[in-house]
Amino acid sequence: MISVCIPVYNRDVRDLVAQLQDQISELEMPSEIILIDDASSEKIRHINRDIPSSHATLIELTKNIGRARIRNRFLEHTLGNYLIFLDCDMSVPSGDYIQNYVRASEKHSASILCGGSIYSLARPERVRRLHWKYGTRVESHPPEHRNMDPHSSFMSANFMISRDLFEQCMFDSQITAYGHEDSLFGFRLAVMGYAVIHIDNPLVHEGLETNVVFLDKTDEGLRNLNLIRQLDGTGEEFSRMIRLLRYVSRMDRYRITPLIRVLYFLLGSPTRFLLRAGVASIPLYSFYKLGMYIKIRRYMNKK
Repeated sequence: MISVCIPVYNRDVRDLVAQLQDQISELEMPSEIILIDDASSEKIRHINRDIPSSHATLIELTKNIGRARIRNRFLEHTLGNYLIFLDCDMSVPSGDYIQNYVRASEKHSASILCGGSIYSLARPERVRRLHWKYGTRVESHPPEHRNMDPHSSFMSANFMISRDLFEQCMFDSQITAYGHEDSLFGFRLAVMGYAVIHIDNPLVHEGLETNVVFLDKTDEGLRNLNLIRQLDGTGEEFSRMIRLLRYVSRMDRYRITPLIRVLYFLLGSPTRFLLRAGVASIPLYSFYKLGMYIKIRRYMNKK
């Protein structure tokens, strides 16, 4: 049995469910669509209640539990021996999306399968340009590229996993804030020796954030990354898997970090201003992330 699992937060998912329902109705095996709403606004919950119960089961949480815990919660509400996870701000470009996973699972039965994500080719308005540029240039890669470093390329927005495997390696329930819970999950899959196979089965990322929100989420993700690095069982091995942490470690080794800290002190605010204004430069954004992480690490580690 296949369980399609969609964590929902402040997103109208009626069209997404309709796309998936059309596909599972053609499968030759039992299937279900399970939605867990992570305490969205009442307006969104009211909209999503219009989804017919014959198409999907909707569970509503009264308190937000975060991106890691909510994925674990699907084990309590699903029956499938295989779980397909996708984010609620995705759309399905292929009519064979679920079938592609079924075929791949027959070939790679003991692996985690990742389908990848793509973005619209149409350039959005400047106010959302940064997220789109980062997504198209950094996140969207063909499976050949992702399979070169499969565990660090893991993203929770679109993957399939067996129930047995997921019960053995769930998302870390200590993580309640936004960001890098999928990085930690990919790392622990590697430590436990589970294979991650990337296939060509992408979803389209529709939920482009504004530049302001994208930068705010970047900051939150960097704070979370610093917390994750301090969890038991991560440390240096985890740092070697994350590109940003590898750069910082190298700078620490060569004592360049104080220079970056000074540069960020002088240029961080104007850099953020330019990024917020829609100057969607990946090198500029990379400098911002590097400087912000060094600042966050120094502040949080003093506490």
